[in-house]
Amino acid sequence: SSGLGAITDNNGDDDNVIADDLVLSAVEGIGDGDALETEVNSLNATNTISGNIEIDNTGDLVVVSVTTPGDVIITVSSSILDDTNETNYVLGNIVTLSATEDIGSSGDGDIDTDANTITASAGGDIYLEELDGAEFNPITAGGLANILAHGSSILGTVTATNNFTFRTTSGAVSYTHLRAHETG
Repeated sequence: SSGLGAITDNNGDDDNVIADDLVLSAVEGIGDGDALETEVNSLNATNTISGNIEIDNTGDLVVVSVTTPGDVIITVSSSILDDTNETNYVLGNIVTLSATEDIGSSGDGDIDTDANTITASAGGDIYLEELDGAEFNPITAGGLANILAHGSSILGTVTATNNFTFRTTSGAVSYTHLRAHETG
């Protein structure tokens, strides 16, 4: 990869973009290896040939569509929210979502993914819907975790302080480690 056609961080840990809606398009990565620091309300990012998409956002972030042949790493200091359009996905080889509060919400607010492996960590609740099947490892929720997959899946280490629900519309489910702990 030459780095040409990439969107890169060039100012350390300072914000790269402060805006309402952010639309990014590249061919060789977006924040690959050094996340773009943003303070935006919504994200629509497409990377087409190689590389990862790495975003570190301050505040809530509505994920519209994020696609790359590499990995997706989204970290927010609040909640990751869905645009409620069931045809928009966070698509990548490994999708890593991290939020200090919630990832998705109940109803149509689950984060729609299309990945081989999904890693999620939230201080609050996690709501995910996987297009087909994936490996979910690890999933760590400070609240509840609710996952719907539309194909064979593997559950790795899953930790939820409250209820954990996993449903699939087709295929087999296997697991390597599963721990759910309800307090109160």
